[in-house]
Parts: sequence; structure tokens; C-alpha cells
Amino acid sequence: MRQGVEEMRLGRGLVALAVVTVGALQTATAEAAPVATATTTTGQTLTVSIDSPADGSYTEYYPGLSLAGTATVTGESSGTSASVDRVEERLDDFGGAQTVLPDSEGNWSIPIGAGGTHTYHATAVASDGTAATASITIRVTSGSRVTAEAITSVTADDTPPPRLHGNLFGENGEAGSYGGRTMQFFAGGTKICEVKTVQRGHFSGIGTCTDTLAIARAIAAGGYTVFYPGDDDMRPSSSEPAGLVDAPLP
Repeated sequence: MRQGVEEMRLGRGLVALAVVTVGALQTATAEAAPVATATTTTGQTLTVSIDSPADGSYTEYYPGLSLAGTATVTGESSGTSASVDRVEERLDDFGGAQTVLPDSEGNWSIPIGAGGTHTYHATAVASDGTAATASITIRVTSGSRVTAEAITSVTADDTPPPRLHGNLFGENGEAGSYGGRTMQFFAGGTKICEVKTVQRGHFSGIGTCTDTLAIARAIAAGGYTVFYPGDDDMRPSSSEPAGLVDAPLP
């Protein structure tokens, strides 16, 4: 794993600093895997642990990222021995759960996705109904991709009126929540407009600035840059339009 500082140039003259990670990033703050136990009705011990990711860690999303650990029943039984029936994974305090059956050695894993900072709960349920829950809180981020569009026609009778326009996508074009995120517009090294994106379908968000002064400054500067500064679950990205102004409307 290697980290450095990359200069992200935003339009003409503006430079932002961003931490860049080469390879999968996972910074752990915990030293031991979370473990929970419970005593079954047969006097045995039900144990569940979350071995990865580490509690308190920050990781970039990658295909195959999973919550993984072990679930076992050990000890002498006072009757018919209990066994692990299943492991349920629950996100934050939401209802519903993903369920998996551990292998013969008690190992289990459940895929997880990007989505910011969340608490994941893994509950092992024994054959007699006894349950034990271990939990971790982690931050998982994914990449973003921004595209900028040329300013629409600047004639006096524009329909629609002139605007600065950017589109926000997931790095790999995946469906997600892209509305309500900050989008900034820069020209000549200065921020000229900031808006919140609006969800468009399942795969993108759009940010539109119709401020006449901002548009005039972009034209005077000879171009503009759309910048998504990133947030809790998506990393930053930026883009400039291929051309400054669309052809006038007929």
C-alpha cells in the first residue's frame, strides 16, 4: 500500500490536493476481531467473530469485498448437541438481513458494498435458537466519475436558458444514490457556483447552475470545470466540457 499527494487541477489555475492510494486501502484502528458469545440451552458456547474488515477501518470498495468471520458451538452438551444454524448480517438498525450457512469449520462471508460509514452486525443463530451478535463500524468508499457539458446556447431567446451542467456517476456506472450531492463549478481558478445534484434514473445525478454571473465568468475565462469534492462514500472527481458553448438554437 502506498499513499501520496496528487495535484488535481480544476480548470485554469486552481489546484486541489487529494490523498491518493495505490492498491487497496484499509486503515484499521482496532487490534482484535469483535467477538460475541452466548450459552445455548444445552450448556454449550455459541461464538461469533467478525475477522474482516477490521473494526474502525476505512477501505476502498472492490469487487469481492465481504464481511467475514467464524461461528462455532463448542463445549460439552447436557443433551442433544446444538450446532450453528446460520449467520445473519444486518446493516445499521434496518430490518431484514442477509443470511449465510457457515462451512464445516465455521467460516462464513457475506458480500458488502460501498456506502459510507455504517455499522455491520453479524448474528450467529444456533439450532436451539440461541443467538450471539458481533458488530463493527467501517467506512467503505467508491470512486466517482463526472462529465461536464458545454454551455447551452447563449442567444437572447434561449430555450432552455444558458446553464453550466455536470453529470455524476459511479466509477463503474453502477446504480446508486447520486442526488443531493454537492457539485461545484470553477472558472479561472475561482469557484463560481455550487449546487446540489438531482437524481436522474438509477445511474446518475445532474447538477445545473443557471446563475447568469457564473455563466458570464465561465465564458470570459474561456472554459469551466465541474468538480465533485467527494463525501462520506464517494471519492472526488472533476471534468471539463469538450467545447465551451453549444451552437445557438435556431
